Amino acid sequence: MNHQAIKDILQPLVAFFGFEV
Repeated sequence: MNHQAIKDILQPLVAFFGFEV
């Protein structure tokens, strides 16, 4: 898998949950 793509998907998700990466 492409780590860049995963991070791009996780970024808005973690922001919604209130987590910071």
